[in-house]
Amino acid sequence: MEQHGFEVHDVEGWREHYALTTRHWCERLTARRAEAVALVGEETYRIWVAYLAGCSLAFSRGTARIYQTLASRQGKGASPLPPTRSDLYR
Repeated sequence: MEQHGFEVHDVEGWREHYALTTRHWCERLTARRAEAVALVGEETYRIWVAYLAGCSLAFSRGTARIYQTLASRQGKGASPLPPTRSDLYR
C-alpha cells in the first residue's frame, strides 16, 4: 500500500471474530431454510450453507485469515485519523 501512496495506520486480525460471525450466519440461514429456498432455490441455498460452514471452519482452524487495514493517502503533517486504535473506537 505504501508503494501506491498510502500510509498504513492500523492492521487488526479478525479471524476469530469471523469464525464466530460466519457460524452465526450459517445457523441463522439454516434456521430460515424454507424462506431462503423459496427466495433463491435449493441449489443456491445449499451453496451458501456450505460456503458459510466452510468459512467458519477455516477461520476456526486458522487456515483462513482476514485483516482490517486502516490506511490513508500520504500527506504532509498529521493525518486526519485518530492517533491510536482506542481513539478509533471512541
